[in-house]
Amino acid sequence: MKNSFIIGVLVGAIIVFFAFFFAPQDEETLQPQKKEQLQNVLQKKRLQSELALQEQLNKALEQLAKAKTPEDLLNATNKIIQLKPKESAPLALKAALLMDLDRPQEALPLLNKALQFSPNNKEIRELRNQAKNIITSGSESPNKRRSKEKEEFICPL
Repeated sequence: MKNSFIIGVLVGAIIVFFAFFFAPQDEETLQPQKKEQLQNVLQKKRLQSELALQEQLNKALEQLAKAKTPEDLLNATNKIIQLKPKESAPLALKAALLMDLDRPQEALPLLNKALQFSPNNKEIRELRNQAKNIITSGSESPNKRRSKEKEEFICPL
């Protein structure tokens, strides 16, 4: 009988314990907890997303560093632009590459877009003016002129 009394007290204590800790809480205390949990989940997802983006950006930068041809460079800059579409530096880099490849018509829209993000950047503005001048005058780019001069150079010996 003594044992059954102790068991009864223990079972009662366990029921009270579970009822206290697992009972539904009032609406006022439940709402802030749910909001905080939701904010924590959202923050964790944002951090995971940022980490994945940084990993992709690192791979694209590696690809840029290992590029051996102008097309490899363009492909790497395209990937960086996809990852960071609102950054002026990758746009300007691709535009400079296109200018070096004597493709100012393709470079000009990229330079205009880069200036939207960095309107006070003198280098981008100068490169855009150079692209405009080449397009409007129909003249060759300085790079093309230099390559022709090298071809026309005759060794005096």
